[in-house]
Amino acid sequence: MTQSATPSEKPRAGALRDLLEARLADSGLAPGARKLLLDAFEEEAGPSIAPKTAYLKSVAVRGFRGIGEHCRLDIAPKPGLTLVTGPNGSGKSSFAEGIEIALTGDNARWKSRSDIWRRSWRNLHHNGDPQVEVELFLPGDAEAATVHRAWQGEDVADSRAELRSSSGTTTLSSLGWEQGLSLYRPFLSYSELGQIISGRPSDMYDAVATILGLEALSTADKRLRERAKRLDTAVKQVNAEKPGLIEELSALDDPRAREAVDALTGHKPDPGTSHRTARPRRRAAGDAASAQRAERPRPGGRGGRGGTPAGRRPRGGRRPRLLW
Repeated sequence: MTQSATPSEKPRAGALRDLLEARLADSGLAPGARKLLLDAFEEEAGPSIAPKTAYLKSVAVRGFRGIGEHCRLDIAPKPGLTLVTGPNGSGKSSFAEGIEIALTGDNARWKSRSDIWRRSWRNLHHNGDPQVEVELFLPGDAEAATVHRAWQGEDVADSRAELRSSSGTTTLSSLGWEQGLSLYRPFLSYSELGQIISGRPSDMYDAVATILGLEALSTADKRLRERAKRLDTAVKQVNAEKPGLIEELSALDDPRAREAVDALTGHKPDPGTSHRTARPRRRAAGDAASAQRAERPRPGGRGGRGGTPAGRRPRGGRRPRLLW
């Protein structure tokens, strides 16, 4: 096993936000689009208690898994690599699982096993109550602290843990490790590591996404999708109400209403044109003459040069527009 200072803190969403901000600065996106993306990365509150530095000093197990009577394994409480060797059935895995369950209250390796595996956590050759004690060296403290977990029932989850030190007894939350232990398991066996690497890509992604802080990206993507959905719903509601509005406007004998209908029935309605409907347009004296010229047939008659055959549109596919 390799001892490090303490369970690492979860990568901050703010760090990803800073990286995204640097990338967006040279992206060429509009300021509004950049702000929309940055706002999706909200800063998450960090742990309320700063994680304490600790080194594993010993583990003592009784009545748990392959260990019956009280057995203790001492470890040098300092950074570095510690090798625990022994033949099969000597209790190596029991010590490792004892440390994990003492700190977390569960064992991740058991989750993929059958229910009978979880029910066989007790050692059948021990009649007393099982317990696990993990001794920790906390730099700066005169004496070591001990994580004590004991069981009162038959279920592996029916246990209680406490932290005992020279200053008294308290809960494990005082170590500030809750977030770190949920992200980084204390132990990962070689076989489990191999399953992650050689398994399906989705399984590998799920295994490393949380550790790398990728859930912050997933959360931001979810926020953007939810906002896009709200905007799309608003657009659909407006489009559903538009036919009724056009019908009401068409029934009005008002030039402003006709301009509004033109704006709403165009290929791409432009709400910005609504300012033109604020007051009726005055018909210039030349407009009436222009309308008469537009309605007057061109010389040449049917099929004549410069004329327009009856019943057909002029070239360009447009009818002469009547100006108001």
